[in-house]
Amino acid sequence: MLSAGIETSIAALLAGLGQCPRDQRIRLGHSQEDLPKLANISTRSIHHVEAGGSSTTATVVKILKAMGIADDLKAIAPFPSASPMAALRKSKGAQRVGVPGKKKREA
Repeated sequence: MLSAGIETSIAALLAGLGQCPRDQRIRLGHSQEDLPKLANISTRSIHHVEAGGSSTTATVVKILKAMGIADDLKAIAPFPSASPMAALRKSKGAQRVGVPGKKKREA
């Protein structure tokens, strides 16, 4: 269970995260009634996100895309780069590792 201090911090962060799309929506001249149509979500979802309620990532992304600011997500979720494991496999090839402490039997 989370302590009261952590819960308060999470609530404050969610409120701040909700404020950003709200401010951008207002700057762009969208109402809480027309943005849901553009984002293909409910008006209630817009209210919930802007009030700092928890929401799915998909809902937030839909809102940001509808406002034309989805590229701002690159700051927190950059496009995936090459997998470090794929690069390792490519450079060395697969190698088997034996179990420590066990000796191989001689035939």
